[in-house]
Amino acid sequence: MAIKRDENKLATGITIVIIGLIHLVDKSKVIALNSAVWQELIDWRSYLIYAALAFLIVKTDKTIGIILLVLGILLRIGAILRYLGNWQAYLIPMLLIIIGTSLIVGVLRK
Repeated sequence: MAIKRDENKLATGITIVIIGLIHLVDKSKVIALNSAVWQELIDWRSYLIYAALAFLIVKTDKTIGIILLVLGILLRIGAILRYLGNWQAYLIPMLLIIIGTSLIVGVLRK
C-alpha cells in the first residue's frame, strides 16, 4: 500500500514541477517564446498530458496515466490535427506504432 502512495506522490510531484518550470520560463521572459507551439504547451489542457506522462513513467499501475492521456488527447485533438495537417497519411503508421508498442510492452511485462 505504501508503494502505491509513494508512486502517486512522486507522479504528482513531477507533474507540479513540470508545470512550474513551464510557467517560470514563460513569466521570466528570459527566452522570448511567443510561438504558437509554446502557447499550446502552456495551455491548461496540456497539463493533463504532462500528468499522464508522469503517471505512466512512474506508476506500475498504468490505469490513471492512460485515462489522463486519453482525456488530454481528446481536449487537444484540434491542435494535434492542426499540426499533423493531412492526418490520414499518419493513420496507418500511428496504428502500426501503437500495435507494435503494445506487443513490446506485453512481452516485457512477463
